[in-house]
Amino acid sequence: MTATPIATTTTTHVIPLKPSETFRDDPHAWGSDTVIVVNGKRFKLGYFDPQGECRREFEGPILPGPYAFLVALSVIIDCGLSAEQIAAGQLAGTEFEVNEGDVLDFDGIKFELVFPRTPGTRHARPVLRPVA
Repeated sequence: MTATPIATTTTTHVIPLKPSETFRDDPHAWGSDTVIVVNGKRFKLGYFDPQGECRREFEGPILPGPYAFLVALSVIIDCGLSAEQIAAGQLAGTEFEVNEGDVLDFDGIKFELVFPRTPGTRHARPVLRPVA
């Protein structure tokens, strides 16, 4: 008897962009009001377009765009919102769940959500990898 592979589906999510509030002086830096939920953890999104450049790791070299990244949000015990208000945000599309392999589309440039497995670490940290 042979094992049947589990069918997986990927979803493409288009991410609405706005000028970055963090990198105010950089016209190639973009942010989003979208919050993605990965395995129960919440993340905001950032993006540098193809004309931009940024460091991708602490004290690393400055590299050309495009580049998309996740910013982990702190755990919220009580955010002051009712369940109805949270559900309304989810219905409005500003917060949604994503899975490994899903694709996020930043103004036509696509990135896949992956979990690189680093030997010696307990947890894989989600990252966005460019789609060729």
